[in-house]
Amino acid sequence: MANNNENYTGARGKNVTTMLCLNDRCPKPNIDQPLELFDGTLACPNCGHILSNVEFEVTEYNDGLFKLSQLYYFNYLTELSQKKLSPKEAENMVSMAISYCRQASRAGHPEARVKLGYYWEMGYMKKSSDANRYKMAYRYYKDVLTMDERRVKIEKDANRKATVSEYESSAKLSEVRRESASRIALMCSNVDIGAITSDIQSKLNEFGLKITKNLDYGEYSVEDSIYNILARCKLKNDAQPVFGYFIVSIGSLRNLYLREKRSLKSIIRSSKKLDVKWIIRDDLFDMGSDNDSFYNLTDSEDSLPSVGKDYPTNDTLVLLYFFNGDYTGKNAKDSKYKKSIKKLKDVLFYKGDRDSEMTDELVYLLSEKERLNEKNGFFERVFYADDVYFACLKNHVNPILAIGEYLTNKEQGEDE
Repeated sequence: MANNNENYTGARGKNVTTMLCLNDRCPKPNIDQPLELFDGTLACPNCGHILSNVEFEVTEYNDGLFKLSQLYYFNYLTELSQKKLSPKEAENMVSMAISYCRQASRAGHPEARVKLGYYWEMGYMKKSSDANRYKMAYRYYKDVLTMDERRVKIEKDANRKATVSEYESSAKLSEVRRESASRIALMCSNVDIGAITSDIQSKLNEFGLKITKNLDYGEYSVEDSIYNILARCKLKNDAQPVFGYFIVSIGSLRNLYLREKRSLKSIIRSSKKLDVKWIIRDDLFDMGSDNDSFYNLTDSEDSLPSVGKDYPTNDTLVLLYFFNGDYTGKNAKDSKYKKSIKKLKDVLFYKGDRDSEMTDELVYLLSEKERLNEKNGFFERVFYADDVYFACLKNHVNPILAIGEYLTNKEQGEDE
């Protein structure tokens, strides 16, 4: 975990959670609500500076937030088992549990961070997708597993006693780390999230745990994963995406478009402002148009458009991307968010001589390494209002390039 002093520090105190951006050029360093990016990273809403996670510490205040979160979740499970909750009431209770847990985690509480990982793993997070939620869960679990117990700050009272009695003994921190190790061992034995580094294997060994591959309960349909994300474009909350793209085979794209239920065709027809396009190498096709290229999806492989001497097959990977022009989610009425979303649209669909010129920059974002590491040739990136606002802060002329730069820095480990 990055050193807190290099990026931001949580304000100490019993009743505030204000953060401080340590970018010397930030016009408003005091932050009440940071931007939360697609990968869980926090950023300053005033300058776009990446904020590391707070140093781990346990205080009476952040422990109170965590216990309140646990109470909401316990009540949710209890009333759900007794069938006392309507779907809306259940959603509200889980949202409150996650909200308090997130606040406690931002304030440094290690148990809260493990619990956030659990919420990701179990699919409670509104932004989670089948392909992404386990990787996000792993990130939170790993943070706690690799923490240095000796550097965790435990708040003391006037008598030098821990204000949270459970943490009087260091055994509690070891217990929390064991919980994170157990979650990693169980999850990674059942789903493939990519290579597990030797240092994590070593940390698991401390607790006598190892990853044993079992049946993959995380298997998911590529078609369903794409459909679920596009269907969220109709939501009215912060789970509503603004922009995203996928690497998918032509065969899967055809299946998604033509199937009778939960099809791409039905989403496009019911969403007047949802722009969906697909790219095969240098050729751009509009999923919502009536041109011949669009109808090639309904034909056999032999009738797919050729590119030079090459003829694509069902296994050929293409880029599918979308823009949600009917965004009504988080901060939809905020003029700054409106401007950032409009800027993204202008960049994506500018009126140039060749629409495909813009796609070159989109394809640039898709690193060959990421493609090769994905199972079944499938890959996704989905961005939300905070991501678009962040991108415009970093590059107000072309937010797409800012997203690309962020992904490149992340791949090179510069955001750690």
